[in-house]
Amino acid sequence: MALEISPIAANSRWFSTHWGVTGVFRHNFAYSFLSPQTITKQLTALNGLVSRAYFLLGIASQVKEDFSQQTVASSDPEVAKIIYHDYEAWQENSSASDIQLKIYQLANPQVNTGDSLQAEETSAINTGANAFTLTVGGTGYDLMVTINLGDTNDTALNKVAQVINNAQAGVTATLVHSDDQVHLSLQGPSGVGGAFFLADTAGNAVSASGANTIIQSAANAQFLVNGALHTQDSNTLSLLSGQLEVCLQGTGQATITLGQGAKLDMLTPLVSAMNNFSSYIEANEYLNPALKEEWTHLVEHYAVTLSTLGLEARPDGQFGLNTRHLQEAMENEPSAVIEAVSGERGLAADLTGFMAHILTAPGAALLTQVENDAVPYLATNSLSPWFQVAPSSFSQVV
Repeated sequence: MALEISPIAANSRWFSTHWGVTGVFRHNFAYSFLSPQTITKQLTALNGLVSRAYFLLGIASQVKEDFSQQTVASSDPEVAKIIYHDYEAWQENSSASDIQLKIYQLANPQVNTGDSLQAEETSAINTGANAFTLTVGGTGYDLMVTINLGDTNDTALNKVAQVINNAQAGVTATLVHSDDQVHLSLQGPSGVGGAFFLADTAGNAVSASGANTIIQSAANAQFLVNGALHTQDSNTLSLLSGQLEVCLQGTGQATITLGQGAKLDMLTPLVSAMNNFSSYIEANEYLNPALKEEWTHLVEHYAVTLSTLGLEARPDGQFGLNTRHLQEAMENEPSAVIEAVSGERGLAADLTGFMAHILTAPGAALLTQVENDAVPYLATNSLSPWFQVAPSSFSQVV
């Protein structure tokens, strides 16, 4: 395999010109023979590489963007997600301890689903005035809808929905269409205080539409904050006198880490993703050895640069976090840690660039050269980053 690389590649910080996944490639693959089995293994290697590169790119990008001001983090965003943090107020008063959350139940609104009716058939609701009550949290609303002769189910249900919405009782009514059918969908306010009930007082608007059929009952959120039980009608939790807001996302446990510990929580998944990436490219024989070399250069550089800040290289080639050293560094030299981790030429920036190069490289440039064993490739000058099957049973590198 011969690669002609533009001068752009030579400017890449972590990619030497002998590999150079940036710039313009010219693949000279005419009559290189590979079996379908080998091609499958190559594609599997590329898929694994790309999925890990995307994952590491996402984490590194978040660290690059947020690390300098991150003073609060959730151990499990799928249980409790940070939605607001008053950074300036935190700077003035940073003595608060970490917060332990245990969520037993999320707050839910009541949801009703009416009967499915043929949309264009004559209204199942009686012609004339139909009166019914809507009761929400103990407050009753007397409503009336008039169905005209010839109204279809679609028209009649739309009238019912409008009457409910116009009452401004906190219950939202919408029409749901599916093929030639239509039904009402009603949703109340979140929490048990938003539970509602409908009943006919004249006519059959409720019974004919099935609007009082409950498919989800209203519920309050129930959770512990540092061991104390709380219940409320929403999933938005206000903490630290309003300086911090958390959205409850699911049941389970989560720790809201405050102060410098939040930065440690950001670095832990980054190091884990780096180690996963290292293990994968080291063990995969189908990936270009030059990729491994460039990754090793980056890792070795930061193993030296960040060793005093708590990021240490282990004998097995993996990174480790010395949390004590890192916490000391963040207390004594916070600006140095921020610059080394999320600065313009810091770890996160270089990881982001490295992964971006991989994700924009032609797939062939990421693979090691394999001995000929069966099927001819077509010569190509394409810049696309993957393999595609070409006509006439040829496998074409594109």
